[in-house]
Amino acid sequence: MTKEILQIGVPDHNGHIFTKEAVQKMLDDIAEINPLLGELGHVSESSVSLKNVSHEIKNVRIAGNHLVCEVTILDTPAGSLVSKIDPSDFRLEPRCIGYPNMNGEVTITKMVSIDIVTGPGSSLEKTLGHKLYKKYVEGTVSLEDFKNEHRGELKGHEFGF
Repeated sequence: MTKEILQIGVPDHNGHIFTKEAVQKMLDDIAEINPLLGELGHVSESSVSLKNVSHEIKNVRIAGNHLVCEVTILDTPAGSLVSKIDPSDFRLEPRCIGYPNMNGEVTITKMVSIDIVTGPGSSLEKTLGHKLYKKYVEGTVSLEDFKNEHRGELKGHEFGF
């Protein structure tokens, strides 16, 4: 599926502005990452954890004033969670090392990944229930611990556990 990553020059949900220069740095770094794998959730690590990979990103490109890509959901435990999410309920979020200036314009020093992020009220939250969803998204439990800790509560759901 084709998904938008960000709009160039427009503040994102965090107030960060990705300029053309920042996007070009992202594209240059992405060209060196093969395959470009991503995780589900807000991940703050500077590397991708293979045990939590949910998707692969390909064909990252500028289309008009947007950075877009092709997303393939992988046959992994995290991928099986993502496959339960309506695509309109998640957004792609670049994971990079960098900093915003006083105007919110981002300078990127290293591109790490592009992750899938869901929000409150998403189909994943409805499937898992608010309590389980909140623990997973907040990162207070790893995917492995999450599925082990809540195996009984997830009975009947097809998550590939």
